[in-house]
Amino acid sequence: MADNSIFRSRTGYIEHSPESIFNFITDLRNFTRFIPEGRATINDLQRDACSFNVSMLGTVNISVAEKHEYNKVLYTGNILQLNNFTLTLEIERREDRRAEVNLSLVAEMNPVMKMVANEPVRQLLETLVKEMEAFDDWENTI
Repeated sequence: MADNSIFRSRTGYIEHSPESIFNFITDLRNFTRFIPEGRATINDLQRDACSFNVSMLGTVNISVAEKHEYNKVLYTGNILQLNNFTLTLEIERREDRRAEVNLSLVAEMNPVMKMVANEPVRQLLETLVKEMEAFDDWENTI
């Protein structure tokens, strides 16, 4: 039986406004900028949904499920049409024009799958936060 497993990122700090970040991340066509060369093959890419293949994972489908203007985006998806997950990105405005971001991923996993996925999911969230912190083109949306 599968239970919901919750994974959380560390807090990331981005030198851009929550509005710029929100406008960028709510259009999934912008996500191709975060996918390293050779890591995934895009099957379908639209504003609110995308599908891509990742080696060792297979097909991943993601769509924007909820948008809370300038502070939260909820994505839903599945891998191989079997494991459902949600990915939440929360954005908080700071006084110094920076934004704080936090990611959380909730996935349906049995205990064995959770044990196997724990470290790769944590590495994925850390990579996403690092890439977001290093990225400097938030105003240049598709």
